[in-house]
Amino acid sequence: MNSVSSAVLFKFQGSCLGPLFFLLFINDITDILPTDCMGKLYADDLKLYTSVNVGDCKTNTIQESLDVIFAWSSDWQLYISYAKCSLMYIGCHGDKPNDALAAVHIGNHVVQRVDTVKDLGVHVDDNLKFITHINKTVAKAQSRANIIHKCFISKDPATLIRAFTTYVRPILEYASSIWSPYLVGAVSKLESVQRNFTKRIRSMRSLSYADRLNALTLESLETRRLRLDLIYLYKILFGKVDIEWRSMFEFAPISVTRGHCYKLFVKRSRINIRKQFFCNRIVRVWNNLPAGPEHFCSLSVFISFVRAANLSEWTSLLH
Repeated sequence: MNSVSSAVLFKFQGSCLGPLFFLLFINDITDILPTDCMGKLYADDLKLYTSVNVGDCKTNTIQESLDVIFAWSSDWQLYISYAKCSLMYIGCHGDKPNDALAAVHIGNHVVQRVDTVKDLGVHVDDNLKFITHINKTVAKAQSRANIIHKCFISKDPATLIRAFTTYVRPILEYASSIWSPYLVGAVSKLESVQRNFTKRIRSMRSLSYADRLNALTLESLETRRLRLDLIYLYKILFGKVDIEWRSMFEFAPISVTRGHCYKLFVKRSRINIRKQFFCNRIVRVWNNLPAGPEHFCSLSVFISFVRAANLSEWTSLLH
């Protein structure tokens, strides 16, 4: 559920202390929620989530939370933007309650039920396959790549590639640790942006995609996403980001056999979607890194090691 403030937020816009005052003003909102409902805040957005007993098809927990928030917003005169609020059930099709049983409201306003919601720039769908996000990302990146070829007078390969890596590739890699695809079709669709861009460079048209990458000193987008996953995992395990990693990962006992000393347990997954979550899919790659203790001494050293490591065993498009 997204909420936006009215006069209080607008009064402080453009000031240095405004954001701090606003955060202090709303800081207690998550403390008043029921114990079985979690709330996450980012600026003026609030997300609520809980598990639903599908057999009973009850949404009492969410409704109770919305009632509490509605009362809080009324007391503090921080009004909710009802048009931006939405409800989404995540799970298999047969596990979702129907619209009649799943309806919730904020005051007198019924919350719209959706299949996809945009959260901090990532489109999350109710089956967690991120197909909508991938399609929108590819469309946006392809449009910008076409503009580069159309508007740049210079056709120098180095200039065009510099423009691509600056203006297009960040679109394709934003928050990729969350939505990185595992379906071959989705992987190929993302790769097609770079594949088509390099093919339109005059001196590269007769070369295969792999040869074009070598000639232009590029990596496949799939390989780059894998390297970003490994670097992000290092940041999590070694405290470079503020994430409680023990709920996602567990170090395996130190072994005197092959491999490095920071191996993780491989958790069993009942469904394929769970298997492809970041905290599951990256563990096997991490455990098989040909790394020594010296490669984990700092983030910069680890990044250099990962960039030089051969990860072709874990990618599919260039085999």
